[in-house]
Amino acid sequence: MKYELSEIDKRLIDRVSKITCVDYGIDNDNYIEADKLLTIIDDLETRYSALEKKHFEFEQKVQEQYEQKKIDPYLEYGVRESDFH
Repeated sequence: MKYELSEIDKRLIDRVSKITCVDYGIDNDNYIEADKLLTIIDDLETRYSALEKKHFEFEQKVQEQYEQKKIDPYLEYGVRESDFH
């Protein structure tokens, strides 16, 4: 089964091609096989999942490294607790 491509469809496939780094070879053809269309969607979903995982790992790393630590007020101001008793 073939699907007829409009100019908008071709531009969309070009954008997906840039995201997935796969050349789908749809330069001058006005039709695309249904199997190829499913492959494009699968490639895009795979790339999305990889980026989602990478983002999650990055977010975790940032939270671990930059989590605010509670500082003892006595240490922060350079005084001893015994100075107040």
